[in-house]
Amino acid sequence: MINLLPREDKVFIKKEYLSRLFVVIGIFFASAVFISVVFLAPTIFLLNGYKSDLSRQVILSSGQAEVIDTQNIISEIKKLNSRITV
Repeated sequence: MINLLPREDKVFIKKEYLSRLFVVIGIFFASAVFISVVFLAPTIFLLNGYKSDLSRQVILSSGQAEVIDTQNIISEIKKLNSRITV
């Protein structure tokens, strides 16, 4: 049937076909990106929560390490003071 059309109409049909094909491919690509963002968003929020919890734990543990070190230093000072007084 397309062989009976004039050359200008064949070119027009070919251009219209390609434009529709690009629109369908673009819609497919956009929907794939949207779906991937929707599925990855909860994971990103969850990982950010884990990251903040871990950073808080690191800060707390480093603070406890300093407290332990100062307690060790204080106990050493007390031992040395007791040796000096005796």
